[in-house]
Amino acid sequence: MKKYLKSLILILFLSITMLFVGCGNEPEKKDDVPVDTGDPNNSNNEDPNGNTDDPVDPPAPTYTLSFKEKEITIATGERAVLKIETNITDTNAIVFKNSDNKVAAFQADGSIKGLKAGEAIITATYGELEATVKITVTEENKVYEKTDYRYWTNLLKTKYDVEEALMTQAQIDEFNNAVYSDYSKSKVYDLTKLPLTVSGQTVKNLINNYSNMNSYPVYKDSSTQASTAEKNAILENRNLSVLGSKDVEASYGIIVNFATMRSYPTLYISVKNGQFQYDRFQETGLTVGEAVIIYHYSTDKEWCFVQAENYIGWIQSENVAKCTADEFMKYYRSDKYMLCIAERMEIDGTVLRMGDKVPYKSVDENGFIALMPKRCNDETLCITETLVPNDEKVNDGFMTYNYNNLYELGFKLLGTAYRWGDYMIDGRDCSSTQNAIYHCFGFVMPRNTSNQNKIPGYSTTVSGLNDTSMRTYPIGTLIFTSSHVMMYIGEDETGASYLLHNSGSCKLQTLSSYGGSNMIATLTIRPKN
Repeated sequence: MKKYLKSLILILFLSITMLFVGCGNEPEKKDDVPVDTGDPNNSNNEDPNGNTDDPVDPPAPTYTLSFKEKEITIATGERAVLKIETNITDTNAIVFKNSDNKVAAFQADGSIKGLKAGEAIITATYGELEATVKITVTEENKVYEKTDYRYWTNLLKTKYDVEEALMTQAQIDEFNNAVYSDYSKSKVYDLTKLPLTVSGQTVKNLINNYSNMNSYPVYKDSSTQASTAEKNAILENRNLSVLGSKDVEASYGIIVNFATMRSYPTLYISVKNGQFQYDRFQETGLTVGEAVIIYHYSTDKEWCFVQAENYIGWIQSENVAKCTADEFMKYYRSDKYMLCIAERMEIDGTVLRMGDKVPYKSVDENGFIALMPKRCNDETLCITETLVPNDEKVNDGFMTYNYNNLYELGFKLLGTAYRWGDYMIDGRDCSSTQNAIYHCFGFVMPRNTSNQNKIPGYSTTVSGLNDTSMRTYPIGTLIFTSSHVMMYIGEDETGASYLLHNSGSCKLQTLSSYGGSNMIATLTIRPKN
């Protein structure tokens, strides 16, 4: 787990002292010293080559490396200036590490991030040379606003260790197995269990499960309504006539660009009551590195019908690349992956969002060599090795599921725009917001609220909630209305229960102001009793 404290920046200045040993001096002549050549016939001990000088190699330089100060104490948010005394000319070869043996995340300007309240040992090494400095960072008595996650972790510190894991990996696996166990409730598949050979009729039935073409008016844009002929053309483009009694040989695929998943192979929108922001053809968004199974292509080949882990529908073909089974597993179940823990980040024009993960080839002090997926000209997967800085936007693998990380990740999403069905990459809907947080810990989550509140052994039904009943649930519990999901984040000093949720934008709100009587279910993400 990365232990970042954003308010702390340690600026490291290398104060280099150059020591020169014997520079530019010739070895002293030894004319008056006899040279034993081992030749008994050379009575004058002369060099057979006529050279009377005794060659002497210059001494190897003796390098030194030390911190000027051995210990330093600062308050949270203060700067510490550390100085190194060394005669090493190639200072780039000096390796810095922090106390948990991670390569310290030094920036180009010489700053270091990743320290938190407590003690840290910074080590500088060059070959066999090593120097250390102990830094003690004390908590300052700062009052945080409720929109700062540290307000909430400070309240919890009187009761809990906010760094202690809330579930073990085995317990997280048990939760995930419960999600996979009943597709009728979760709508989540373990893609490794799905066959690639399926009947054409099965695929046809899956496509025909979407039957809302004429439920609401369909628009080509914000002002032009689609004609009956145009809607029929969309239906025809599904290419159902080729799906008969013969089996379909599906393909593995990896998402290479953010892809909107649609009910039909079209970007036309279905509008209820003039609410264009709620496109009824929009199902979800698939993100870079996500694994899918490709079942079918539209007549024009511009669209393909795919099964993702927690959704099925149409995406534009240009956003997915076919791959081998080994490549599929590299992205779907890699044991080495770089996790995006920022609200969003960009890598050479490719956008990752919180919870997205990409496998990597290696990681060192320079960063991750991420295996970024691209689509070759023949529609197959091309992998580009890309250097990604190992900074506060990424983590090596899933994060530890604890209070500190739960709050920090959730509060990074505050202000994120609401986007129905994630139809744009710059926003999320209510269930996607919660999934982004829990994906960072390795949880498998259903896509929609109607499925999130039906996980066997973890979901319960309720008939309303208030501040008194809410505090009987652990922090991080998801609570549901008939069409919305929120996260319970605890009580403030007055005892008011607070929720983190996305409605209009991601925000904090009290349970009482939202209306606790509307709550119908909860999802407790803790070990089963």
